[in-house]
Amino acid sequence: MKKFRYLNGPPGERGSITPIVALGLVAFAGAMALSIDLGQLYLVKNEVQNVADAAALAGAKKLIQDKNGDGVPEVYCQEAIQAAIDVANQNFSFGAASSIKLTAADVTLGKWNLATKQFDSTGCTDGTTTPMQVNAVQVTVNRSGGDNDKVSTFFGNALGVGEKDKDADGNPIEGGPAKLSVGATSVALLGLAGTSAVDLPFAIPYQYTSGGGVASNSFQRLLDKIGPAPPAYASDPQSYRWKDLGGGNPLPDASRAYLVVPTKGEQANSSLVSYLRGPKKNGKVFPQKKVGDQLWPMSEWYWGSYIKPTMLALKDRFDYALTDPDSVKVNGKWRVTVPVFSVNPVTAALPQNSWFQLASRLLPGVSQAYACTAYSPAVYTQGFATIDVVGVTVNTTCNQNTNQVTDSNSCRNTCYMDIQVPLNQNTLSTDKGSNPIPSQKDYKDMNAAANEVGVFAAVPRIVK
Repeated sequence: MKKFRYLNGPPGERGSITPIVALGLVAFAGAMALSIDLGQLYLVKNEVQNVADAAALAGAKKLIQDKNGDGVPEVYCQEAIQAAIDVANQNFSFGAASSIKLTAADVTLGKWNLATKQFDSTGCTDGTTTPMQVNAVQVTVNRSGGDNDKVSTFFGNALGVGEKDKDADGNPIEGGPAKLSVGATSVALLGLAGTSAVDLPFAIPYQYTSGGGVASNSFQRLLDKIGPAPPAYASDPQSYRWKDLGGGNPLPDASRAYLVVPTKGEQANSSLVSYLRGPKKNGKVFPQKKVGDQLWPMSEWYWGSYIKPTMLALKDRFDYALTDPDSVKVNGKWRVTVPVFSVNPVTAALPQNSWFQLASRLLPGVSQAYACTAYSPAVYTQGFATIDVVGVTVNTTCNQNTNQVTDSNSCRNTCYMDIQVPLNQNTLSTDKGSNPIPSQKDYKDMNAAANEVGVFAAVPRIVK
């Protein structure tokens, strides 16, 4: 008998498992109730965040538009606000009796600072505000009662969380579920292009953004050597006549425009011509580039036999663009988006010139750019600009097998492209997939002497 009592435990411990199990069940039920309500709150939080994101993106897309088709963007404040409201009203959230409702008070227009990661509410007025003054839309979505129901809890009453709906006298309605408020805020940016496709395999130096840079004639080239840097031009636009003047040695000339290819492995005339022709003329699409990406300048002047076919491909593309309904044309000129380059990485400090390089720039005569170099080292995409191609001239009887520098009838000297660079107006990237990342670059960022304008992206992004 003692043995059985020993196996069953001391008499004082018999039955103690019952309250332990009861307490465990209560704790388990509380944990289950809490997890169900928390899960529902996280679900609703995610939904209202998605609504805020979608509304902010819709508003930003309408904020800056080129309605006139001339590549010049304008601000449409009320359209942006209404677009955000309309998108939000098309969405539902779990447990809500109707779709999400927004008012104009829930949509704020302002400017997003990429450096500080802050949104500033600047306000917006149609016909007055410029794209440089407002570039972002902030949307706040709240399920806090009124038009948007609070979130009903399943076990809020038991857990002592949430509030009950109130009657006309402000007293809690007995028997109703406890409810919680959930909200979300989103900011969408439609700023200056940090990425963009390139219409032409052509890059301009950052000096062009202020009206500076070197024209393609030997007289101005000589002045560039012995005189001070040219001042910023006040006229808009600034005109240039571009010729294939050769590459630089050991670096490309930082004040001259170049034909370029997107990768080092494509440094061949056949690749360049394919990019010049473009996809609609049996050529290739120049891939989208972002600020900081490398480009490889191409120069064919040393081989005169390459210049004419290259320029013929360029002229064929220009003539076709003037009839292509998908291209942007302004007063009979073809408007294209091109990269602005620097010979140095955009995040690095400019290197100091050596004594020999300084001396060579002060000496008259043929510059380093006329060395026997066809393909220059890589340059770096500093930002984007829009230029207008006015015309392309090809001398079909130019001398191909001759001294391309000294022969006045050489292909290098008689084949050229006339372009204009708008300096006092914002423009819109011709790339419908352009995005304002990774950094925001206006012309003043690229050149301190330039105006504070730039190329705006076509696709907004969520920044907060």
